[in-house]
Amino acid sequence: MQSRLDKCFRNFDDFLERVIDEHLDPQTPKPERDDIIDILLGLSKDETAPISLTRDQIKAITFDILIAGTDTSSLTTIWAMAELAKNSRIMQKVQGEIRVQVGKKSMVEVDDIDNLNYLKMVVKKTFRVHPTTPLLLPRVTMRPYKC
Repeated sequence: MQSRLDKCFRNFDDFLERVIDEHLDPQTPKPERDDIIDILLGLSKDETAPISLTRDQIKAITFDILIAGTDTSSLTTIWAMAELAKNSRIMQKVQGEIRVQVGKKSMVEVDDIDNLNYLKMVVKKTFRVHPTTPLLLPRVTMRPYKC
């Protein structure tokens, strides 16, 4: 098991190395806007920056961003599916909306999402009921407050 895990991390490390190399390659066409890798590489080169980043630190930050994004997305999907399984009326309403808006296509495409208002409401409700990140710290008012 450990060797499989090590292999996965090595593969991911190799992938991140290739991504960084691609961003550093002057032959690679540059997009109009910098992405997170470009910003981190810029910080690593800027001698006046308040922090200095190594290549390994850039890979670690990128890894954290990618993993955090997939983790929260999968958790939200799991919670939404669990809630829909508990409430068949809402599940049928979501399925009906998808059938009407997507039609005979086999998959929902990015362009379809704007028309899936009920599904968007279900996702937002899932975020509220089952937040994937810790809730904010309690807040205190700076002065007395009257309702």
